Amino acid sequence: MTPTDTWKFLNQKECVHNCSRTLVFDWHKRFREGQTEITDSARSGRPGNDQRSIQDVKDVIAKDRRKSIDDIADSVGLCHGTIHKIVTKDLNMNKVCARWVPRLLTDENKAPRVDASREFLWRYDRNGERFLRRIITTDLLQKQN
Repeated sequence: MTPTDTWKFLNQKECVHNCSRTLVFDWHKRFREGQTEITDSARSGRPGNDQRSIQDVKDVIAKDRRKSIDDIADSVGLCHGTIHKIVTKDLNMNKVCARWVPRLLTDENKAPRVDASREFLWRYDRNGERFLRRIITTDLLQKQN
């Protein structure tokens, strides 16, 4: 069977596949060269996050939850983007930032804070320690020193 015949067969109406002609020709070339496996060959590129890197990040955060992404990256030796992905995707953590607030709050200033506090209490009642482990805090003054 020629590559064109294969391509036509794969793109028939009753066939579920819809392959590009270039892809089918590439497959035929690989099989002619002796490749019989259908899995992709190993290739260089950006490595995935291995369990060791994830555990290293987890350990750094466990020691000091106020560390920033850049501080963690410096400690572990990975780039900012990789650390951010590990923290948010692999460790399923969120960043909660504190901000400066006036000393004397008006009723208008207090209401959203009361609502947020109630939400946190509700989440804590529902999820317990699991909810607290997902909170990351940072100290902005630490960055300035």
